[in-house]
Amino acid sequence: MGRSRSLPGLLLLSGLIGCAGPASVPLAYEPTGAAPVALSRPVVAVGGVVDARGEPAEWLGVATGDPGFPERSLEAEPAAARAVRDAFTSALMARGLLAPPGRQSFDLAVRVVRLHAGEGLERRAEADFIVTLTRHRGGGGVYTDEVRTSGVGSGPFSLDTAAYVPVSDVADLAQRTMNKAIETELDSRGFQAAVHRIRVTPAKAGVQAGPRMYGIHGFPLSRE
Repeated sequence: MGRSRSLPGLLLLSGLIGCAGPASVPLAYEPTGAAPVALSRPVVAVGGVVDARGEPAEWLGVATGDPGFPERSLEAEPAAARAVRDAFTSALMARGLLAPPGRQSFDLAVRVVRLHAGEGLERRAEADFIVTLTRHRGGGGVYTDEVRTSGVGSGPFSLDTAAYVPVSDVADLAQRTMNKAIETELDSRGFQAAVHRIRVTPAKAGVQAGPRMYGIHGFPLSRE
């Protein structure tokens, strides 16, 4: 018969968890199987990335648990804006779109609206980025889009031991959610049309034209 956990033991375990500092959540780009674009052109460079979440630069979320298991903050490593910038750079490189320094045709800017992960009864993560492409010379905007992704998973506790499971799973979920948002954007028809300067074909007479949206809210503008 298994030995039951004593009250002093539970209190000690709770105390150890309560003393733990913030949990580091590494964020880096890892391809999810998307192949580089066949007609890729190395014409894009990553410019400014703005963290507009209204939170500290490293803040990612909070892990909460059952009674006796206090909240534990989750911190992005590196800080959110740097992580997103590095991830977009790596994803562009994987697709053959990253331009050599100073030789880009377009500058890509990112506004981080949401980048969040947490643990409670379930694991969850969200990413929300606004992406803008501008001409490197002249600064005119050619494309803008907002992309959102989310992910959920099972909770972090073992019912057999009432022990807290490390945050490696929520870290993996956060990374996959961020990467999914980036790949959804870079592989969208709108982004590809803008990068390759593809003119949008006007709607035929008698056919109602919908909004020129790709991904979620993206729209390419015709080449001048």
